[in-house]
Formats: sequence, structure tokens, C-alpha cells
Amino acid sequence: MSNGKTGETKNYSETVGTRLTPQTKRQFEEYREANELGKTEAARRLIRDGLDNTDDTLDTIQKLSIFGAVGYIAVFTVAGIEAAGTLAGAYIAVILLWSSLPGLRSLLSGDTNR
Repeated sequence: MSNGKTGETKNYSETVGTRLTPQTKRQFEEYREANELGKTEAARRLIRDGLDNTDDTLDTIQKLSIFGAVGYIAVFTVAGIEAAGTLAGAYIAVILLWSSLPGLRSLLSGDTNR
């Protein structure tokens, strides 16, 4: 089976089907049309991207947590509780924005494919 772009042949052995909510179906169709893909290739790419990005996201969360903890301790030690509280509030705001806005996440990670 060829993927249509590179002439590369892949051996696919399993078929996966699912039911979608109307909203998810609409989003799927928008993705498919925007990328000029058939249903099968669109589903394959979305599944592959979702699985590939899981490890990256968890790794990023771990790094940000370590950075936040070390930064908080350093600021608390040097500048006191008020400065540490300000830093903690800013850190929480950034994390909430990062986790809620995929576009911001892509921008900060340098991912131009999303």
C-alpha cells in the first residue's frame, strides 16, 4: 500500500473503526479537507501524531515541573516569600495557558506543522 506522496510502501495489518460524536466528526472532516487527505490516511495520521506526541508532552511537563520547583526554591531563598509567591503565580498562569492553548504550545515548542 503506497502513501501517495513518497511512493513508500507500508504493510498495514489491522483495521480500526470507531464512532464519532458530531463535533468530533466535524473536526475530523475539517482536518481531512484542510490537508487534502482521504478518510483512512487522515485517521492514520491523527492516530500516529497523537501517539507520537504523548511522550513529548509528558517529557515537557516533567521538565517544566522541575524548572518551576527549582526556580521557586531559588527565588524563595534569595528574595523571600513575596517574590516566590509572585513567581509561583506567574508559573501557574503560564502552565494553564500552555495546557489550554494548543497553538501556544506549538509556538513555544517551535512546531510549525500544527
